[in-house]
Amino acid sequence: LFSGILFRWFQKNIVSYESFEAFVINCTRISHQQSLSTVLDIVRQDKFVESSDVKQVFFHIIVDLCCGNAPENDNIATNIVEFYRWLQKTKICFDDLDETKKFIDFLNQYFPFTAKVIDSNISEACMPTVLKSPSYRGFDPPNLNIKSSVIDHANLIPLALNNRNLQGIWVRLYCSDMDGMSFNRIEHHILGYDGPTCFLIRVRDGNGSVFGAYSADRWKDKNRFHGSSSNMLFVLQPQLRIYRSSAASNGAYQWLNTKSFQSNNGSLPHGLGFGGSTEGFRLFIPESLEGCTARSYCPTYEPGKLLLPSSSTSTVRTGGENQDLFEIETMEVWGVGGQANVEKALQAQKVSREIVDETIRK
Repeated sequence: LFSGILFRWFQKNIVSYESFEAFVINCTRISHQQSLSTVLDIVRQDKFVESSDVKQVFFHIIVDLCCGNAPENDNIATNIVEFYRWLQKTKICFDDLDETKKFIDFLNQYFPFTAKVIDSNISEACMPTVLKSPSYRGFDPPNLNIKSSVIDHANLIPLALNNRNLQGIWVRLYCSDMDGMSFNRIEHHILGYDGPTCFLIRVRDGNGSVFGAYSADRWKDKNRFHGSSSNMLFVLQPQLRIYRSSAASNGAYQWLNTKSFQSNNGSLPHGLGFGGSTEGFRLFIPESLEGCTARSYCPTYEPGKLLLPSSSTSTVRTGGENQDLFEIETMEVWGVGGQANVEKALQAQKVSREIVDETIRK
């Protein structure tokens, strides 16, 4: 797709070495905004692209550049554009900007590595020696060490465009299909891993729903919240949503508790959760794995639904708020953060397990 559009633009606009050099510099060297504006203008000027389709075609190109041409790429591009339109309807943002600036502001906020995709591909084609520089960091698409049972890897591209730690190698730590649907097994596979993790959850409903959570910090079994503002929740299917930590977050980023029953404020829930409070999590997987819940709002993360209504899910009202009940079909936890960080985190987990084993033997 991009080759044809770029070829037609080159025929019309590249008339000298200087004009070609200016194109390369605009895509790689001036600024992220200039890189995005350059490619958007190229798409907008193409005679075969309708003005209403510019954003769709732009993101189709980005996904193609990330993982090659594939049938599902157009659906991924559609979901990203729909997410942009949803944000415009539901959030007070981008108001004082023209349409191009609105779109670029959206990219900078939710997909800040989009320009790096353009930079990496243009540099590889025109300046391959740049890629060999130790200081150069290009865009590295998600590379799963094992095929996911939850979702095709191309659908992870939006997450990689959002966060550097979700690029490069993904190492599967836990898979319910392989390791068993047991909270004990989940805990065993994530504790001790000293790095970021990404949860992918396929729900047993009629919508093919897939959502999840990214945790920037390691997991701890403790009686209080932990984590950081780099955490986020997301939906990958049947639509795309990314819920970052709120500006006025209460710090309840992630929760894992299997030991403590009481606190000064009352009983403590056993399970794994994200956001909200111990009285009502944004997303909660109880130790029993039964009666999992998701809410549309919490003070920790940006508002929005994790689940669409279906005949297989139900909504109940608890504490004055609606929450969706769901059943997990498949769940995976992946170790992320880049090759060096993943290797270091896996080594830390190995050492941690050896210490536990040694303690048990004594």
